[in-house]
Order: sequence, then C-alpha cells, then structure tokens
Amino acid sequence: MSESREKALLATYGEWGTRYRRYLIDHDKEKYYTLLSAGEFFNYITEINMKAEHLYDKTVRDLEAKKQITTELKKSDPNLWQNKMNAIEKQAEEFVLRMMILSEK
Repeated sequence: MSESREKALLATYGEWGTRYRRYLIDHDKEKYYTLLSAGEFFNYITEINMKAEHLYDKTVRDLEAKKQITTELKKSDPNLWQNKMNAIEKQAEEFVLRMMILSEK
C-alpha cells in the first residue's frame, strides 16, 4: 500500500480502526463486505477505533501504576524511563489488538 494511501486511511479510520479494517479484509471478509454493503462500515470502524484508543490509554496508565513508573523516574533516569515506557506501550498494544479481535468474534 502506498504511503499516501496509508496516511489517508489513518486520517479516516484512526490507527486502531485501520488495523481492524486490515484484520477484517485478511480474516473476516464476510463481515467486512456485510458492513460495507449495509452502509455501516465507517460508523463501525470509528466506534472500534474510539474503544481501542480508550482501552490502550487506560492499559498504559494501569501498567504505569502497577510497575511504579513515575515522573520522578523520568527525571532521575530518562533512559530507563523510556525503556520501561516502550515495554509498557508494546504490552498495551498487544493487549488491545487481542481484545479487538476476540471481542468481535
């Protein structure tokens, strides 16, 4: 997919909506075409994107609290803080992707 097409999809559906769109095209064409033909695709993907954004943000905050990643750590050891945040964000991303797929089956 071209970079400009990818940017257009991200602007239209959001990051999570775009990912879920790709999932439907690759793994659940019936649902994809049903939503398209019913004229419900855009609203459906927009809702998925909003829910996923909320879940991602909440998961990151919860993991930060659980692992005690604080602003003090950010000030005292920015590299360690960044490494820990990268790990948390990756964990949250995997969780959201799993939940998006499992909750829609």
